[in-house]
Amino acid sequence: MSRESIDASCQISRLASVNEYRSLIGDFYKNYRNGWIGHMVKRGVGVEDAEDIFSSVTEYLLKNETYSKYLTSNIQYKPEASGLSKITGFATFIFKVFRTKISNHFRSCKRQLEAMTRYAHTLCEEAFNPEKLLIAAEEKSSAPNSNNVILFTKPNNDKQSYFVAA
Repeated sequence: MSRESIDASCQISRLASVNEYRSLIGDFYKNYRNGWIGHMVKRGVGVEDAEDIFSSVTEYLLKNETYSKYLTSNIQYKPEASGLSKITGFATFIFKVFRTKISNHFRSCKRQLEAMTRYAHTLCEEAFNPEKLLIAAEEKSSAPNSNNVILFTKPNNDKQSYFVAA
């Protein structure tokens, strides 16, 4: 029996080309979009929000910077494999991207909701504040008409001035 040794350093690690990488992202979009949206809807997320998140993830994956990160990671590409397993650990990577995008999406929604709520409160304070409405009504009811005379008296009563309301 002869002994054979395998030199692992001579095995060529193959990375996906840009086209192979983008093709994998296209397959991911085509095969997983409806399942993802259904998954999120079951958990109470609106269809529009689920589509926004999925689109955000797909856009991120298609960016040149993301492909550059893939190239620097030295993760092997296996063209003989099927689905997301063509790139080792790709499903895990996508899961991390989804987790980040979901967090960012709802954090931005929360910030937007808080901003709109603050804006609505300022509108309500200005337009529907009962004190301000009462003051405006009193001012309107006591507004001078053409027959009224307004007399102004200074606190020390030295001088009085008046004018006829127009």
